[in-house]
Amino acid sequence: MLTELNIQNYALIDHLKIDFSSGFSVITGETGSGKSILLGALSLILGERADLKSIRTPSKKCIIEGIFIINELNLQPWFNKNDIDYERNTILRREITPQGKSRAFVNDTPVSLTKLKELSENLIDIHSQHETRLLNEQSFVLEIIDSQLPNYNLILEYTASYKTYKSNLSELKKLKEQEQKSQNEKDYLTFLFDELQEVNLEKVLSSDIEAEYNRLSNAEEITQLLSETDHLFNTENTGSLSTLKKINNLLERLSTISPEFESLSSRANSSLIELDDIANDLANQNNVSLDVQKLSILEEQISTLNRLVQKHNVENFEALIVKKNEINQKIQDIGSISTQIKQLGNKIDKLEKSLLTKADIISKERKKIIPQLEKDGHQLLSKMSMPNAYFKFEMAQLEKLSIFGIDQVNLLAKTNLGSEYKPLKKFASGGESSRIMLAIKSLQSQNKSLPSIIFDEIDTGVSGEVAENMGDIMRELGLKMQVISITHLPQIACKGQHHYKVYKEEKNHTTTSSIKQLSEKERIQEIANMLSGSTISEAAIKNAKELLK
Repeated sequence: MLTELNIQNYALIDHLKIDFSSGFSVITGETGSGKSILLGALSLILGERADLKSIRTPSKKCIIEGIFIINELNLQPWFNKNDIDYERNTILRREITPQGKSRAFVNDTPVSLTKLKELSENLIDIHSQHETRLLNEQSFVLEIIDSQLPNYNLILEYTASYKTYKSNLSELKKLKEQEQKSQNEKDYLTFLFDELQEVNLEKVLSSDIEAEYNRLSNAEEITQLLSETDHLFNTENTGSLSTLKKINNLLERLSTISPEFESLSSRANSSLIELDDIANDLANQNNVSLDVQKLSILEEQISTLNRLVQKHNVENFEALIVKKNEINQKIQDIGSISTQIKQLGNKIDKLEKSLLTKADIISKERKKIIPQLEKDGHQLLSKMSMPNAYFKFEMAQLEKLSIFGIDQVNLLAKTNLGSEYKPLKKFASGGESSRIMLAIKSLQSQNKSLPSIIFDEIDTGVSGEVAENMGDIMRELGLKMQVISITHLPQIACKGQHHYKVYKEEKNHTTTSSIKQLSEKERIQEIANMLSGSTISEAAIKNAKELLK
């Protein structure tokens, strides 16, 4: 329920604050006083696009704010899903800067216009005479019937399952396209993997192939250097070991003579032991020989590895192993698409069977409820001076599932005896369509919680007793929900529990629109004015008082 509307710097409105109540409220005012401006401002917090021309003072920000009581609308899941604080009194706000930037908020949390509109559709419904085109839309026509079903939750379950079903179908299509596209890629990846696998990277690299290659390719030089080193170590009288042994003997003799030489003797002895080990190790390396065949194999392996490093754009030989594993994983992923397709296909089949079962149950329930709905609709139309008016729901079965189930329903009507049922758009006048829409809204409200509704001059084209009856129906509708009617007819204005008037003021060469709730005395004057015009007669005052009774 809309409890408060604040408007700043919009069109002819400088600053306006209005409190709304539950039940049936009416808004009246002269043509051009600003009733449409009020709806235009409200539409901004319902997610409609903003127009910079609607800003009253271009240098100031335009702000529209509405407060709604939402605790009975079961909207907490929406707030949780969108990570917005849930409040019993929820505030929708729209700001438009002088630069044309628009921002939207729900409980002070920034939201997109799409989200704002998504929420507001559950809060308030603005209906004008021109919007009777909804009567020809499939979703709206089915909603009329479904609102009367005893198990409306089945509709909600079906809708949620159908959305999942369509999402899965879309995913299945993508997977099949991906599988087709990946087949050529798989062939190429398999070629790359086989090429790397053939090299036997793990085995080749575990032997330190580059060190082995350097050793064999320099075998002659290594042999020569080892021979020269051995000669320097072991040549009699002049070799390093021979010389160091002599030095060591001399230092040992000196250490027996004087303790100051013990340290030098010990160091010389350690050096002799270390150098002797080196000489022995070098002697064991003398078996290096040129293995031409093995060298050729190593050259070929290194050449292949270098080519693969360049081909795969990696830093070293070891990175080729990582690359091979990556390629293998891609091949496995492509192979798993077939499994995913099969699993998703099975899931879709199960969902489709479940949906068909639910759609069949829903269809049978719809057929059961339609006769009573048509009967109740005729009774309401009769109250609005259309005694020969009937509408009926013409059902046909679809060839495949839709968001609405397996039914296609058209709303037909006739307004005169002997006439045939036809779609509303082909014959119904504005006044007739308005009355049919009001009857439908009244029917819907009996079994379903509807958002607040604003009727924008839905009474256009009617008068007299018809208008009075329409007012009665709106008043009854107001017992179940918040109803606000913008009207030019006194017969409807007098039915409201609360009466607001939109008016213009001229001050300092500026025109401003405003709105106020009328007192009982002011209300009599307003309805009398609607009855007789600007010159209010005593008879009009008396008539206004009678109407208000």
